Amino acid sequence: MKEDVLGHYDSFVQMISEVSSFVQKLNAEMLGTESPYDHSLKVLSEKAEDLKKDKFMLMVVGEAKSGKSTFINAYLKKDILPMDVKQCTNAIVEIRDGEKYRLIATYADGTIKVIDNDAEIGQFMKENAAMDDEYREIPVSLINSELLMKWQDKPESEDDINDLLKHVAEDNIHRLPQEEYEKKIRKYIRQRKGSWRQLVKTIVIEYPFEDQELKGIEILDTPGVNAEGKVGDITNEFVEKANAVMFLKPIAGSALESSSFKKFLNSKSADRNKNAMFLVLTRAANENGKNTEEILQEAFKQFGNINEHQIIPVDSKAELFANSIDGLSSDELKRKLMELKANKEIDSFLLLPWFESNGDKDKYLDEVRKLSNFEEMRNRLNLFAHKHEYLALSGFLDIMIKVSDQASAIISELVGTLEQKAEDPHQLNEKLQEKKRELDKVTAKINETIQEISEKYTLPEVGEIVKKTGEVMSEYAKEIAAVDNSGNDGVEQLQKITLRKLDILSAMAEELQKNIVSECDERLLDCSKEISKDIDYRILKPNLTTEAVDAIKAKCKSDSYETKVVKSRSKAPLLGLAGMLFGPIGWGVAAGSAALYGLGLFENTEYVSEFSKSKYFDEVKAELTPKVARMKSDVESLLQDFAVKIINAYTNALNGNAVRLKKQYDAILQAKLTAEVLQEQIRQGKERREKLNSIFLNIQRIKSGIDKNVE
Repeated sequence: MKEDVLGHYDSFVQMISEVSSFVQKLNAEMLGTESPYDHSLKVLSEKAEDLKKDKFMLMVVGEAKSGKSTFINAYLKKDILPMDVKQCTNAIVEIRDGEKYRLIATYADGTIKVIDNDAEIGQFMKENAAMDDEYREIPVSLINSELLMKWQDKPESEDDINDLLKHVAEDNIHRLPQEEYEKKIRKYIRQRKGSWRQLVKTIVIEYPFEDQELKGIEILDTPGVNAEGKVGDITNEFVEKANAVMFLKPIAGSALESSSFKKFLNSKSADRNKNAMFLVLTRAANENGKNTEEILQEAFKQFGNINEHQIIPVDSKAELFANSIDGLSSDELKRKLMELKANKEIDSFLLLPWFESNGDKDKYLDEVRKLSNFEEMRNRLNLFAHKHEYLALSGFLDIMIKVSDQASAIISELVGTLEQKAEDPHQLNEKLQEKKRELDKVTAKINETIQEISEKYTLPEVGEIVKKTGEVMSEYAKEIAAVDNSGNDGVEQLQKITLRKLDILSAMAEELQKNIVSECDERLLDCSKEISKDIDYRILKPNLTTEAVDAIKAKCKSDSYETKVVKSRSKAPLLGLAGMLFGPIGWGVAAGSAALYGLGLFENTEYVSEFSKSKYFDEVKAELTPKVARMKSDVESLLQDFAVKIINAYTNALNGNAVRLKKQYDAILQAKLTAEVLQEQIRQGKERREKLNSIFLNIQRIKSGIDKNVE
């Protein structure tokens, strides 16, 4: 597959070169000094070299203090990157599989340094991949990249400094007073201006990966993304070259939709395959399970262009701690925990599992690893690693398709313009009038028909949505009012009527949605070709099932018994008892008692519970009626939102049509060249476009086969 892709790449580059020469020869103004795909071709060339070397780069990016270094160290089970710092310098750290632990550093002036001693590597990383305390509060990576490495030995520019200060204004994440923040930046620039050669640009670390699946992947640790989702020039170069991007963001803090990740994703990763991106939510052990799940669900909705299985919450501290205690005995672990607790050097989430595991080291280790969730992270990365080579090919072809689209669009636009210019004035005038009529029709639809459709369905009280649902509720009220509440099957009738009306409401919602779309299709020109095929119909299921009704009936039935009082009279027991106890005297006493209580009779009171059918019916009715009303309200809300969304979509499509027609109208006005000269140019343009389209189809065919191994 790789050889097939690279073979098509060679012919593709040759064809693109021909297209560029042809377009520039005919109309240099269309492209300006540089073709819109020149940069993409450069990236494509670099990726072609990586493909030949089987090089795959996974870039790890994130906001400041997102825990990138801690995550990488925890995953690789070795403290490769310094973690006790607020930020790193501008150095790109590339970690790849190697036979032994080794560091290769490239300085800003091109000097290369190689270190293969563990202690020296650790010291070098602390000195060069971590910022000293004095400048932790300023964005050193951007300053180095945007100023010092560009200036080199040139005199400093006050304009450049002022531009930088504006650029990094939002990166004051430690909330220093603005004057102090800018003063510290200027001090750093003055101190480091003459020592730009000592700035480390990239660091390569070779390390024997334990995980066999990752041996073909290079991990890139980069400086943090700033508040606007921007990165420095050095990082930006690597982002474009990277085959996959893993963005780390703390699970707590700013909302996902307002984060720099959203901005970074839109600007740098919009065209990437969703299987070539990860979102890792760090510090997950600080959140309870419910919060974590809610944040995950929100992330799934916010970032649909990332595979859901590659949005993962983890806790690197938990994993690092688990790695550090793996070889300890239970007693050693207990002593370590108590010591860390006494010194206030341990997070509370690491202590609770110890008490829950009753001092069992293995159980405790299992619980801590569950908190870290790195097993899931490894599973997902292993699965990703299985297909990373296909992802590299697919991403490479994506760029070819993008370039092909751009080149084809340029040729199509040029050929279209030439075809318009090739007509005689009479034909051009007829086309102008036709375009004007089309524009007028579109304008009328925008100004009149859209409003009519909207009012027909969405007006309160008289709109189709409110009318239809109101009719159903009216029928429901009549039908349940007619049910005999004392009959044996009254509740069953009530249940059948209720469930039937819920189904009617659900079906009505679907029917009205289709009616709205159908009317828009019929009355709004040919927008349906652009809109209808992409409409997402909402299916609103009844919020009441037979099982739920049965549960309601059971509850109401138990509440529908009424207590009644039953009284009776009795004499024999007392008289008999008196006779037995007292003989003749007893009979005299009994007789006296009988006289006292009324001719010898005693009154007994009993309480009897009886089932009330009417109460049972009323109870069930009281439970079901508001649920039908709620369903009606939900249907109306759904349909109102749907109508607004669909009408807006058609409006946008109409506006797009208007813009397109206006462009065509303007193009016709500019037709100046003669038909004879233009016809040959048109023929050549179509010929090249056909060749380009043929290559494009081949690329798509190859990509389709490759993507079967990716999904």
